[in-house]
Parts: sequence; structure tokens; C-alpha cells
Amino acid sequence: MTTSHIPKGSMCTSCSRGSSACADLRFHSMQPIQRYQDGTTAVKCVNHQAADATTPPMCLSCGARNHPLPDGSLPCGH
Repeated sequence: MTTSHIPKGSMCTSCSRGSSACADLRFHSMQPIQRYQDGTTAVKCVNHQAADATTPPMCLSCGARNHPLPDGSLPCGH
């Protein structure tokens, strides 16, 4: 079984660097946080840089920074 390593999603949405900064990171060497039933391991990203508290969260699908709508959805449609 091949185990893939991904950054914890909440870290991505609150990161000031954006997803393009992640392309060359070696997630398999980072500290595991959680293991999912499908074998994927979520890790603590060592490159995470918290965005300012006033910065809206980043959409993991398109990278747009949006304030969620009252129903929890994002204006970008993701």
C-alpha cells in the first residue's frame, strides 16, 4: 500500500504563502498529525506561515481568498 502525505487542510486555508509555494515541499518528511482510513497521512507543514487574522481563508480548489457566505459556501463556487 502506498501512503501519500498531504498538509493538514486547515493549515493551507490559513497560510499566507498560497498553494503555489507548496509544489516542491517534501510532505513525507514532515510530522504526521492524522492518518485517514484511505491511508493518507495529514502532516504539519513546516513551511506554514499564518496569514493575518483579517485575511480571508483561501479556497483549496482555486486559491481565491474569500470570506465564506452565511451558508458556509465560498463566493468562488467551491
